[in-house]
Amino acid sequence: MPIFGNNTAYVAARAKSRKSNLMDRTRLRQLIQQSPDQLTVAVADNGYRAEMDLYAGHFTGSDLVEAALTHNLQVELSKILNLCNGKVRGIVEIYTNRFQYQNAKVVLRAVDNDVDVKKVSHSILPEESEINIPWLKMIEESNTIRDAVEQMRRLSFGKALMAVGEEEGLQKYEDALDRHYFKNSLGMLQSGSPDIRILKKSSLL
Repeated sequence: MPIFGNNTAYVAARAKSRKSNLMDRTRLRQLIQQSPDQLTVAVADNGYRAEMDLYAGHFTGSDLVEAALTHNLQVELSKILNLCNGKVRGIVEIYTNRFQYQNAKVVLRAVDNDVDVKKVSHSILPEESEINIPWLKMIEESNTIRDAVEQMRRLSFGKALMAVGEEEGLQKYEDALDRHYFKNSLGMLQSGSPDIRILKKSSLL
């Protein structure tokens, strides 16, 4: 039986099929030589038209390209994760969950620095993405870091955040997030097989 469970071969085949739709290295080298305006047109013409159109109202140039590609990545990762069963799902989540931890940090930093939710929604957490809406709501409804932590209490890392003293500052909460992520990730990677060793190194980057 495969080390990642019976679903692994199917997931790998589907992921490989999706990878074939990506631009090759030659095309990517050509793109990085282009101006921002040329790049936006080229990216749209290479299969990302819908994403580019979605964010065109708030972004231009390289920011538009980044927002569109990030949106596409979020959607693709969600689809891949939905294909996974058993242990392979836990392995894939080691990568996909990183974004949730990053978003939690964005919320905590925005609240701690009293950044207006509109500024965040037009930059690092674009409101055009449904995935970002709950995080933006947390910023909007929080006056203090502890308020934001209370709203995260039901998430996978909620208990770790709640365990931090109320008087502690931003850094302690971010440290708690990092510890929780690495502890959970490394806990999933107990085997000594080559596949697992590679994933262990990747999770520590």
